[in-house]
Amino acid sequence: MPEPDWQEDVRRWRQLPSEEQLRISLRRIPRKVARSMAFEGEPVDERMLEAELERILASRDVPIRLQPRGAERSSPHVAEQDKPLRHKATTASDQGQSDV
Repeated sequence: MPEPDWQEDVRRWRQLPSEEQLRISLRRIPRKVARSMAFEGEPVDERMLEAELERILASRDVPIRLQPRGAERSSPHVAEQDKPLRHKATTASDQGQSDV
């Protein structure tokens, strides 16, 4: 499989309208927060974070939807980095270690 051309990715990103760049950036926030929290041993529901971000954007009259209308979360056109990771957060007690 050929290596992805990062320069092509940058060129395509720069060609996107600024509203689309903002939508994509905002859409990635809940996943990044959920992954970070899981890494720290405090998993949170990504859907809850998405709903909270939508609520915050709506309360500030930001006319951007995180998902385009009619788009399903399981759409085959979702970029690989936007797909959810399925892993179990582990803590010291899960591994038989004490917190002391």
